[in-house]
Amino acid sequence: MRTANKDLVTSEWEDIQYKHGNKVGKYATHEEELKQQKEMKKFVEDFVADYDPLENRTVEELDKMLEEDGLADEDEDAIVQYREQRRQEMLERQRGQRHGGVRQIAKSEYISEVNRAGDGVWVVLLLVEEGHNDCDALLRACTEAADRNPLIKFLTIKSTDAIENFPRDQLPKVLFYYEEKMQRQIDGMAAWGGKRPTCENIETALRRLGPLRGERKEDSDDEGEDDEEERAPIGVPGRGGNRYSIM
Repeated sequence: MRTANKDLVTSEWEDIQYKHGNKVGKYATHEEELKQQKEMKKFVEDFVADYDPLENRTVEELDKMLEEDGLADEDEDAIVQYREQRRQEMLERQRGQRHGGVRQIAKSEYISEVNRAGDGVWVVLLLVEEGHNDCDALLRACTEAADRNPLIKFLTIKSTDAIENFPRDQLPKVLFYYEEKMQRQIDGMAAWGGKRPTCENIETALRRLGPLRGERKEDSDDEGEDDEEERAPIGVPGRGGNRYSIM
């Protein structure tokens, strides 16, 4: 059975069986489609939960709203706050958007900090674990590179916060986003010059991968050197049948 929008409908019994590892009913024949359907539903729910009708208003629109009668005190406070935020954003754009440093985020910040980073902004997101030698080495080098390249937004997040049951043998994982879309992802240290990367190694890799060229990475014959480090996109079946989802 499917809904009007073509979604598959499973029974409560099928869902319970699947949670216990038993692929029955539609899970036996449409498992991948059901996974994608659930991930999309979760993404939409998160988007709706984060939606703020004032978020994309211009300063002029917010001023007009303040001039209107009948606003509750809390509405007026919210509009004033957003008006100041918009003015600060305008000043930042005039100075040129700058980031610098590697900032840690929580899963709840993923959409606002990564997916909605802004037009023309490259986001380099490191999935790491504390005390993992390769993660620590990459973080040190990226921190220096981030300070030298403040137009690139460097972020980090605990791997198991971003992706439940994330395997340690794929650490560190680095995701590259540009204008709301993930461009590619890199596992391990090979792409960064080995176990002890320098700032220069990071910049060389970023130049090859896209952020320091200021454009999307385009596949070409001379970029095969890091293909072994690149995994299937998150949310798409990877090697060994693994499947992960940020959401």
